Order: sequence, then C-alpha cells, then structure tokens
Amino acid sequence: MFLVDYDGSLIDVPVKVNQLYDSAGEQANKGEDEKKWVLTRRFFIFDTVSGVSGDDALKNLGDMNDNGQRNEQIEVVRYAKNMTLRVMLDTAVDKPEAIFVPYLEIDYEEKSAEAIFKEDTAKFKDVFFVSEYTMDDSGFWRLARATFWTLLVILFILFLVMTAVHARAEGLAAREGSLGTAAKSIVSVFEVFSTLYFWYLYAMTGWWFIFFKFQQRVYVLLPGLSIQYNFKPYDGMLGAVALTKLLSLTYKIYFEQSQQKIFFIDWESEKSMHTRKRGYKAGVNPWRRLYIANEFNELQGTKHITTEMILLLFLVVVEGFGYKYLALMESTSSRVDSDSPESFPLSFFVITTVIFVLGVGEYML
Repeated sequence: MFLVDYDGSLIDVPVKVNQLYDSAGEQANKGEDEKKWVLTRRFFIFDTVSGVSGDDALKNLGDMNDNGQRNEQIEVVRYAKNMTLRVMLDTAVDKPEAIFVPYLEIDYEEKSAEAIFKEDTAKFKDVFFVSEYTMDDSGFWRLARATFWTLLVILFILFLVMTAVHARAEGLAAREGSLGTAAKSIVSVFEVFSTLYFWYLYAMTGWWFIFFKFQQRVYVLLPGLSIQYNFKPYDGMLGAVALTKLLSLTYKIYFEQSQQKIFFIDWESEKSMHTRKRGYKAGVNPWRRLYIANEFNELQGTKHITTEMILLLFLVVVEGFGYKYLALMESTSSRVDSDSPESFPLSFFVITTVIFVLGVGEYML
C-alpha cells in the first residue's frame, strides 16, 4: 500500500497487524507504545493458504490428484475483520495542512471451513474499513487540566467560606448542629461544583465545536471514537456533574422546601360583619385568607420558562431543522445527515446551546 505525495512520489504505508506475534511469542502490537510495535509492508484481505492440511500441502498447493481433486484440505479461512487507516495531522506552524505518514491497522479473524459449509449464515461476515483522522491534542489537555485545577482551588475556598457562614448562622440561632452545618456545606459545594463544571464542560466542548466546524484549513481534528480513553474524562465529568446536581436538588427539595413552615400575617384591620346566628361581629373575612393562601400556592409553580414549550421548540429545532447533525464528526456546518459518526461532546454542546437560546428567548418574550 502506497501514499501518493504532493510531488507524485510514492510513500510506503506501514501495516500494523494486531494479531502479530514476535519471536518471544508475545503480541508485539497489543500495547500503545509505538516503539515496541512491529510493522510490516504486506497484508492480505483473506487467506486460505495458511489454513490447509495434508502431506506437503504447501509444496503441492493447487495440484490435482488422480481423481481430479486438490491434494490439500482447507481447514481454516482467515480474513481482515477490521481495517482502519489512521492519519495524524502535523500541527507544526511551518507545515500547514501536513500529515505524518499514516499506517493501516488490521484485526484478523478466522473461521473454520467446517462451520462455513455447515451454516449458510457463516458464509457471510461483516467487515469494516474506517479512515480515521486525528491530531496531537496534548496542548488542549494541558489547558483543560489547568482550568480544572484552578476551578477546584476556587471550589475549595468557597467550601471554607460556606462552612464558616453556616457555622456562624447555627451559632446565632443558638443550636448545636455541627453535623447539620457540615451537611449544608457539602450540599452547597455539590451545587457550586455542578454549576461550575457544567459550564467548564460547555466551554471545553465549545472549543472543539468552534475550531473544528468553522476552520477554513485543516487545523483541528477530533479524537477518534475507536480509542475509548479519549472520552473517559468527558464521560466521568458529565456523570459527576449530573450526580452532584441531583444530590443538591434532592436535598434542597426535601430538607429546605418541603420542611419549611410558612406563616401568613394579615395586616387588614378588622371590620364589622353580620351573621345570622351572632349578628354583628368584628373580624376578617376567612375567604380572603383562603384566597391569599391559594395564590401563594400557585406562585410556587409559576415559572418564567415553560418546560413543555422548551421541549416542543427543542424538537422542532433539533429534529425539524436538522441542528442535531451539527454534532457529526465532519468539519462542515451542514445540517444534512451523512455517514459520519456522531460525537457526544459536540452533541452536548449543540443540545445545551439550543436549550439555552430557547430559554433566554422565551424569558425575554
């Protein structure tokens, strides 16, 4: 396999076979250390030669016996199950739109001839060929880590401040509540953590979205989906944000809102009212108090932003106008479906942006 360079010269494309064993009997290409890889130049799509049996099978391969049959017996068929052409962008400033020498990664699979002839479904197998374009994202991760630890230091300072405030409030109320103070401080930290790192995730995914979708020349490439550790930090952070927000909301609803006692003070002066049994009596109309209590109860559920309307408009924008296709791993702002896979970090940014814009629009209107 060769790559045609810009000047017309041919460059050999190395091949990485994941099932290749070295002289020590170990899989040389199993790890991520490129220095230990054993690369080759040749590969095959399917192979029936190495899976033959019989006396001197390889020497007499293809020869016929007296009965007009081939001398060898095919026992195993090997074929390329997954083939991935990996291309890495050269991010050097003096080499715009340049790439390093790509390599072809192959996963082989084998099937016994007996199983192939025994079952019709075994005669057909799905094989995959993927072209994956990546880049060195160490600079981004340095920025992400620096921002993460900075926010964590700010969060720790806020934890100390909120603990002092809650302890002072408990002391002014003359209550012994060290455990309650700690619980309130922890829940407050959960709430601040979920808010800070939600916008941290939004900013990081927005960086990828803007520089990937609106680049005029090849500048940024998304991490490959086949390498799972590329998205473990995102998955872990999103799960932590969702969990801490759920815990803080549960505490706020159950211990702060549901356990509150509300007292109504009616400053209306008493008026003389006439009843059939007691005649004239000074007092306040009880229906007025019930009306005020009912209005207060309705105000508890009043929202500036209607959830149902937001969800309806969200479906119209995302599904109807095709904004969900902005999360596809292709460097265009097209809203048309394609064969490109979906990027979950980009999807998070698109969904959050759409909901935020719709919410702000409804609030202003």
